[in-house]
Amino acid sequence: MIKHSFKELNLENEILITDFMRTYSLTCETVYYNIQKSYSTGQKEVPVLNFLMQTDNHLLLGKDDSFYRKYRYLRSEFRKTFNMKRECTFTTLGQMTNSIEEIPLGVHIGEICDSSENWLQQIRMNYGTNYFLKTKDDYIIGPEEALILTVKEAIKNSGAKRLLELGAGTGEVSAHAMRSFSELEVFVNEVSKSLTDHLSNYISLNAEKTGNKSNLLVGDAKDIIIPEVDVVCSGIFYGELPALIKEKGKEIAQKIKDGVFIIQSGMLENLFSLLVIDPEILPEIRLWPWYDNRMNLRNLFSEVNHFYLCGEMITLASQNRLLNEKIINSLSDKTTTFELGQYEIENR
Repeated sequence: MIKHSFKELNLENEILITDFMRTYSLTCETVYYNIQKSYSTGQKEVPVLNFLMQTDNHLLLGKDDSFYRKYRYLRSEFRKTFNMKRECTFTTLGQMTNSIEEIPLGVHIGEICDSSENWLQQIRMNYGTNYFLKTKDDYIIGPEEALILTVKEAIKNSGAKRLLELGAGTGEVSAHAMRSFSELEVFVNEVSKSLTDHLSNYISLNAEKTGNKSNLLVGDAKDIIIPEVDVVCSGIFYGELPALIKEKGKEIAQKIKDGVFIIQSGMLENLFSLLVIDPEILPEIRLWPWYDNRMNLRNLFSEVNHFYLCGEMITLASQNRLLNEKIINSLSDKTTTFELGQYEIENR
């Protein structure tokens, strides 16, 4: 791992940053960074910073108990304090994330229409998507372009005949795959009652139009029986990924054989789950007392690759190096590889 002096960052100053951390009961030992090409800067390479911190059990951020809310608040405060560009990101990693809470769903299906946000309209134009999810706090979830693109390329490059989508949400990834590959059989998994009601209609409707065979698997992704398929994809909430790998990773590896497991594994400002499921990126993760080695993808798959695509981190896990390489090469004009470097800072 490449190491640099913290002073090379040219941020405000090291003492102010560590004082900020201390205010919120955080101890920041290391700043990790990666260099990515940003669409917002015309593909110019920009630094993306990730602050690794050990935390107390609770952040001192008021009465709200939602970890996700606290994280977003702290990231916002950090950016305001140091007047950072969006590319300088902030991640809290620590023992408290052992019990990370899911985004409070209360989710409802939203139909993409003329009044929807521009980026949803763009995805609809490109991929024919019709629905998105919105939480009770108006946080929009999907459909994610990165997963749609990667699944399509995986099927095309592997000749896959069967696809399983875990935590399908709106079902747009599977719907697009059916529209693209008429002989594909899809298995769509979801646990939410409102979403399964939607999926039972939407996926069936798409299957009728395209001639595909479709199957709805209702239940928690960690509890269902994994069918024999060629491609498994997951867009579930990042905080659930370590538990998914721990509980179902072995079964997934057995059922896909020479196929591929595609995971929407994080964002540049939220690398925690990615580091847990592939601790080779940051071996210190293994030293945290809650770490369980069954969360490690590399114990299950011989080939694990990560790349950055359309604002998301995507992970490919398989026993098939050639297939992983084909998928990555087919997306090479849209992706950048993920590389982690390190800045050392001193706590005073």
